Amino acid sequence: MNSAESPVTVDPARCTGCGRCVAACPERLFSLETSGYRKHAVVAVPGRCSRCLRCVAECPVGAVSGGVPSHGGITQSSPDSHKKSPCA
Repeated sequence: MNSAESPVTVDPARCTGCGRCVAACPERLFSLETSGYRKHAVVAVPGRCSRCLRCVAECPVGAVSGGVPSHGGITQSSPDSHKKSPCA
């Protein structure tokens, strides 16, 4: 996976800024940004995504969407790719 890509995306129109994806992500991939009078999540560090998709499961409004989970829980894009992902 290219470090500029991420298997997860956030729809800012649906995001309520609750922060559940931020809290759920073991890779600290997300941040909350303010746009006008609202907060919404953004994928701040896409290259770190381990594809555990906890963020997708935690989003109460379906604003976070993702692709296929990593096979065997192996982190594909982190420097420690030989280690098991904690979310497997």
